[in-house]
Amino acid sequence: MNADGTLRFACTECGERAIEPGACPRCNADALMDVVDPEQRRVLERIDRQRMRARSNRLKSVAVLIGIFAGGFLFGLLAIAGLDFGHFVVNWIVRIAGSAVIAGGAWAVLERLFGDARRYPFLDDPLPKAKIANRD
Repeated sequence: MNADGTLRFACTECGERAIEPGACPRCNADALMDVVDPEQRRVLERIDRQRMRARSNRLKSVAVLIGIFAGGFLFGLLAIAGLDFGHFVVNWIVRIAGSAVIAGGAWAVLERLFGDARRYPFLDDPLPKAKIANRD
């Protein structure tokens, strides 16, 4: 156990902090890492980046589907209304670009609403300094 009672260990599965090594107190995974060790901090940062990137990619996939369907609906309504952009190729370029803009906007909104926060924000804090024993 830590002499100073700090939360020195972090779970790689759920992000829970713990005072002593062993099983995670929240999810019972045996994956606690020492956040004071610089090498293990780098591993936690990598795990966090991979988790956030995977979440962002899932949101991007949903945004592309939203762009395809919303763009198809919007440009279908414009076609029904008789709005034409001239040449056949120009029509398709405008439709694809419009759907891409809609998808980009949907991705930005989804990231804002459902984007994942960092699981280990405490890694931004500097490493705690080792206490030197008093030699009086």
